[in-house]
Amino acid sequence: MRAHILTFGAANAGFAYSGAARSMGFKKEPFLNIGGYSKTFELKSGDDDLLIREAVKNNLKIGVVADKAAFVYTHTKQNWKSYFYQKSRHVSTSNHYLFKHILFLLVWHLSNLALILSPIVLLFSPFSIIAFASKIVLDISLILILQKKFGYRFNLLEVFFLQIIYELFLIIHYTGSFTGRNRAWK
Repeated sequence: MRAHILTFGAANAGFAYSGAARSMGFKKEPFLNIGGYSKTFELKSGDDDLLIREAVKNNLKIGVVADKAAFVYTHTKQNWKSYFYQKSRHVSTSNHYLFKHILFLLVWHLSNLALILSPIVLLFSPFSIIAFASKIVLDISLILILQKKFGYRFNLLEVFFLQIIYELFLIIHYTGSFTGRNRAWK
């Protein structure tokens, strides 16, 4: 859900960087004008994000349909190992994004991680609890408001712990993409 919020929010702000192929649509002429998927063969996965990259490079208008009836759902991974490898595949595509999108995501995720870990700084600065509490209250509020719209159902404990796991997985996989340690594909 965090990925959906970020993806939809960025696209609504005119800064589209990602999309899920199962939910994407193009008008035929602009799709053909950018060469369709012909410039997205760099990886075994991520052709949807790379198609968005090509659309952005060619100044195509990108919008979001947030009507629940238009959503296309897929089954979630049933265990942590499957989810871990799925995230690895997703993150491996990000090195092929436009530089401005890489920078945006880097700042976003490092800021999130810093705020999540800010209680560690509590020993040195009691004010760090304010940053941490603000982030948690904002995240929980946002997710509780939007989860029904996106078809999710999380409890408060899941909202708290899953965001930590999500950010840590992203860092592990992004770092792994430079070392060649990602086992995204068997």
